[in-house]
Amino acid sequence: PPPLSPPLRFASVEEGVYRGAYPTLRNFRFLRRLRLRTVVSLSPQGPTADLEEWCESEEVQLIHHRTFSVKGEPMALPAAVVASVLSTLIDPGMLPAYVHCLDGVQATGIVIMCLRKLQLWALPSLLAEHLRFVAAGGKAAVSVG
Repeated sequence: PPPLSPPLRFASVEEGVYRGAYPTLRNFRFLRRLRLRTVVSLSPQGPTADLEEWCESEEVQLIHHRTFSVKGEPMALPAAVVASVLSTLIDPGMLPAYVHCLDGVQATGIVIMCLRKLQLWALPSLLAEHLRFVAAGGKAAVSVG
């Protein structure tokens, strides 16, 4: 069998919650092992046919939220989108879940930082976690400094 290949910037956030970049065909075998119930896709375009077909064949609920960004500006997600994603991530019936955006940093980072605030993380700790993903080659979802 082909080697297991996680999506770019894949990480476990906590038990049953994973994050990373947009999954491609070579990542599906890896994702299958997570026994996902939900994939949350944060992207400017709708999900690819490959992702839709994989989710359907694996009986994984695919939730897509459209994102927008202005060139040169940090990513902005409407509060309603963040609230919707967070409600998915705190619902045990929707877990395990994989949250992704195009690069696994910007939109995903905003959502995970908000989850960390719900978990009462201190601001320096959640920013440090986010900046680890930025250091791995992504663009910051927030300006720090």
